[in-house]
Amino acid sequence: MLKKIIGFISLAFMLVGCKDTYKNNQWSKFHRDSATSSDLHSRLVEVHNRESIGFKYSPYGADFKNKIN
Repeated sequence: MLKKIIGFISLAFMLVGCKDTYKNNQWSKFHRDSATSSDLHSRLVEVHNRESIGFKYSPYGADFKNKIN
């Protein structure tokens, strides 16, 4: 009986502590500040658009912007 009570208390402690642990762990800090952040992504898109004037990217290698109609 004592084992069950101690097991239940430790399980409850771990489950309650998980929320805080996830908030403060290294992975969430990395994910929040990683290269996919909005500010960096905006700058990359801006540079890409500035450097690719006259060329429209397509995954199939087709240039639809300069397509002959």
